[in-house]
Amino acid sequence: MRVLVSVKRVPAPGARINVTEDGLAVDTTNLGFTMSPHEECALEAGLRLVELYGGSVTALTLGPPEAEEQLRYAASLGQTDVGRAA
Repeated sequence: MRVLVSVKRVPAPGARINVTEDGLAVDTTNLGFTMSPHEECALEAGLRLVELYGGSVTALTLGPPEAEEQLRYAASLGQTDVGRAA
């Protein structure tokens, strides 16, 4: 069995989100990021399935280069291959 889990980089829960001066974007200067809680649950479910039936889990993100932090976290949860598409 091969399981693919998409991972999204989201602002940390409870973080204060500020808008840039022009009001067109989010100011990410002091904003912490994490993996979406829903995708973390999906990754853990995939790992449980692979543990029971064998196979592999792959975590994939389409985020910016900074999203590799979330992929490293996904890899730390267990036998997970990771990849990022630009």
